Amino acid sequence: MMVLQSFALVSPSRVRLLLAGWVCLVALLCLAWMHAAAPTALPRALAVAVMALAVGLVWRMPLWPRGTCLHWTGSQWCLGPAPLALEQRRELGPLTVLMDGQSWILLQAQGLPSRCPSQWLLVARAANPERWPDIRRVLYSSLAAEPQNIHQV
Repeated sequence: MMVLQSFALVSPSRVRLLLAGWVCLVALLCLAWMHAAAPTALPRALAVAVMALAVGLVWRMPLWPRGTCLHWTGSQWCLGPAPLALEQRRELGPLTVLMDGQSWILLQAQGLPSRCPSQWLLVARAANPERWPDIRRVLYSSLAAEPQNIHQV
């Protein structure tokens, strides 16, 4: 089985940093609102604990390893560390487009066998600027035969 197309996924540390930033922003806005409402020390301490827990959960979120690529073989989507590492690839079930931001695409990949948990994948133009049109064409043409995999808006 030969890999026809390979696309690097976004660095997981960047995804974690972005999510942690959003959590911190929301938590800071919540703290500012609480400060304006002048609550007692207990709600403030609880808000700080919730913020720390949320940041910890985001940081420990199970994402793909650094250097992981999304591969299209012509009939199957796979995840693997490098385009030529055939023995280390993990086959994926059908992909679902969750969000398409034009410069990034959030995908949900079903694991094989079907009882394996699904995984979210983020593909961005910044990780593959010269290959961005290719991945969009391959992704949507591979989903065209299975219209139920395109998230309804």
